[in-house]
Amino acid sequence: MIRRPATINSGVKLFSACLFKVKAPPHTADKIINKIQFIVYILILSYPSLWTYVCQKLIFLNLYMKILSINISEPKKIVFNNKELVSSIYKKPVDGEVEITENGIIGDKQADLSVHGGFEKAVYAYSYSHYKSWSEQMGEDYSNDYGLVGENLTIDDFDEKNLYIGDEVTISNCILKITQPRIPCFKLGIKMNDRKFPQLFSQSGNVGAYMKVLTPGKISKGDEIIITRQESSSMTVYEIMYLLYKDIQNTDQMKRALKISSLTEDIKEKFRERLLKLGDYSSL
Repeated sequence: MIRRPATINSGVKLFSACLFKVKAPPHTADKIINKIQFIVYILILSYPSLWTYVCQKLIFLNLYMKILSINISEPKKIVFNNKELVSSIYKKPVDGEVEITENGIIGDKQADLSVHGGFEKAVYAYSYSHYKSWSEQMGEDYSNDYGLVGENLTIDDFDEKNLYIGDEVTISNCILKITQPRIPCFKLGIKMNDRKFPQLFSQSGNVGAYMKVLTPGKISKGDEIIITRQESSSMTVYEIMYLLYKDIQNTDQMKRALKISSLTEDIKEKFRERLLKLGDYSSL
């Protein structure tokens, strides 16, 4: 999907945020960012082609993304194999501004907090760029089915291979932190009308990510998403998923994952249990 460059004003903020990643006292940060913004304004006015080039590079690096849809739901009863279940996976798009708290998006409720939701998994984001692949594999047209896999935020290009555990993203006045890949349960298979889909989903690595809310606020469809702090020394969302489902005997990588402070305890516990089964007791 081709994304349009941001406006000059929002682009300046993006460029400034990407350049300034070192923590400093608020007043110092403000002064530095203001100076950077002034310089960028001058560069844009003097060299428009330079701005176009910078925008293209930032988009390529996934430092700039956009919300295509915000999706919520309340728990609803479904019948599967003659049994009544409760699920919140059938999320629907909402218009207008929504509020995000530490518990997630107001109006979105989870049926099973042991699997979804909670402080560490308050918001689930997924890439619209994966919709085309699933449409081809499943023989269905999902192009307008926002909330397809139960995500809260459908983002134009949320690339698991370029997003790290611990990355912080800014949306409007909210700041969120990526904490883990999405681990699907069997209910995703019910929604997609294919029992094997959760396994297919997991094996693909295109699973999206859960995020923790660091700064509550309000967001809207169309808002820009900016990676304002990237933990490139961490592991990507895709790498964690690959380790969970494919590279299942790589003890060195599992121990590396255990050192990532932003990774949820749920995922760390899976690695600890696997290390024990492999005879590695160093994580005890």
